[in-house]
Amino acid sequence: MVKPVIYIHPYDNRNLCYKIADKIKASIINIHAKSALIDFESYDIFGFGVGYDTGKNYPQLLKFVENLPNVENKKAFIFSTIVITSEKRMEKDYEKLLNLLKAKGFVIINDFNAKGFNTSSILKCISEMDS
Repeated sequence: MVKPVIYIHPYDNRNLCYKIADKIKASIINIHAKSALIDFESYDIFGFGVGYDTGKNYPQLLKFVENLPNVENKKAFIFSTIVITSEKRMEKDYEKLLNLLKAKGFVIINDFNAKGFNTSSILKCISEMDS
């Protein structure tokens, strides 16, 4: 039986992480939890809810991934909510995290984003008007 987990940074716009976790029956673990890696080896699929601060990945998430053990045959996907999106933007935004995950031995099975609020820049005002 496949056992998925989603690691999240505490910011979760519109509860996207919880909606995805519910659909795929995944556990959700905050990357800041002291117990974040206790059952790491028991999971088969790893999701990473990507947070941004003014267009850059949250450094805490990147540091968390840097500290993960190397893996073999573990699958991963990343996702985020974002106000302004395009394929080119997504590639640029996800590049650092994707490279870290691949270097750890993860097989990337998907990456995607969904429209959401911007909570950390001047675009916050625009995104809140759009809702």
